[in-house]
Amino acid sequence: MKYKMLSSVILFALSQTVFANIQNKPASCPTLSSIKSVGINEAYLLNNMWMFFIKQNNFGTKEQWTFIMEGALPTHDKAQAIAEANARLSGLKFANGPEKTDTSGRESYSCGYLPEGQPDQHGIFFAVAITPPVELPDMKQILKKMAG
Repeated sequence: MKYKMLSSVILFALSQTVFANIQNKPASCPTLSSIKSVGINEAYLLNNMWMFFIKQNNFGTKEQWTFIMEGALPTHDKAQAIAEANARLSGLKFANGPEKTDTSGRESYSCGYLPEGQPDQHGIFFAVAITPPVELPDMKQILKKMAG
């Protein structure tokens, strides 16, 4: 329950950080193979939960996206956590999207990805791709406030 609440709060916070309006719904979501080919390159540890990011990429679509993955991995080493998160991308499956989010007059679209097994088997609880991209300096501040 704690992780579902944290995931909901994070998704709400992400919807608050979108800075551009999108005129049209994206034709498709980023494929997991395209996300995996780019690879996770940033991570933050907050209350023993890792937040992994790919800041901005089109992942083979017309839109630019931010990819975010949340997980509990048994390490406090950032480089090791990023390597493990990249290895676990292959354990995800597409769940839904693109779905419109409209918060405070800002439109965004998100695509959800879930682990194929139970979250505790893979250490990953959810992943989402969001367009337009989220500004990571703002996201880091939001995550710090949530952890504080």
